[in-house]
Amino acid sequence: MDSKDRKILIFVVFLMIVAIGLGIVNSFFGSAVVDIEEINPDDPGEMVGGDSCTMDIDCPGSQVCFHPCGVCGDYGCNYDACEGGNSDACCEAGLTCNEWSSCVCAGTGGSCFVEETKISIVDGSKKNIEDVKIGDKVLSYNLEINKIEEDVVIGLKRIVHDDMIIVKFGNSENTNTFDHPYFVKEKGWSSYKPDLTMERYGRDTEELRDVKQLETGDVIFIVDEKGNLVESDVISIDEEIGIVHTYIFSVENNGNFFANGALVHNKGPIPAEQNCCHGCTDGFAEPCTVCW
Repeated sequence: MDSKDRKILIFVVFLMIVAIGLGIVNSFFGSAVVDIEEINPDDPGEMVGGDSCTMDIDCPGSQVCFHPCGVCGDYGCNYDACEGGNSDACCEAGLTCNEWSSCVCAGTGGSCFVEETKISIVDGSKKNIEDVKIGDKVLSYNLEINKIEEDVVIGLKRIVHDDMIIVKFGNSENTNTFDHPYFVKEKGWSSYKPDLTMERYGRDTEELRDVKQLETGDVIFIVDEKGNLVESDVISIDEEIGIVHTYIFSVENNGNFFANGALVHNKGPIPAEQNCCHGCTDGFAEPCTVCW
């Protein structure tokens, strides 16, 4: 083999090594980088990706999926309302405006529970919160007459959060957002971050305009296996930071339900027009899993 042939052979081997290396990189990282585009050319740090949301739904029409919040929407928002701080006027729920008048993930908050949180149903059974549907009949509590009642689910919301706490009580526990209110004996509605709760929901929900601090040792109320309301001590509250899928629903009358047995608020009302994710009424495939 002469010098020229050796050079050709070395070059071919080099190309094969490069090709194999690229294949390995793509197999490990390809899914993480495909279909990523900048949300704003002036801000390369804020990204959205593709046309498929993080919770197994396709975004309708020309909308994109915002990561990590898992919400479909338009990322351009040049309305005066956005610049004035009223992001609800031009960005979908779960999104907010940035300083370039673009819609981005709203970040933490949202008063929600993680999947597999057991919701008390009227027939005495339990249902995972991610499986709750509009029209389901759940147990709730009428604070005016001090009675457990049947209530109907009228709104759903599913989103991603990273500000979570683990609240241990009795023989159970809940994992929920910082701002989710529990009903506490001699305090009323209380949360781990009461200022956050009042800021987000007090405007629309009168009973959440004066939220107290949820603390270890507080006495909350749970529904037992016989359907009776009993007291239970809060044993511990620990922060659990990390991005997770979370769920919340609203009921028709009492504004509360039982999560893993504990009496909790359903935060602010979810309007009827938010019961279906954007696009379903225009012929896009159901079931809807992101609602606003």
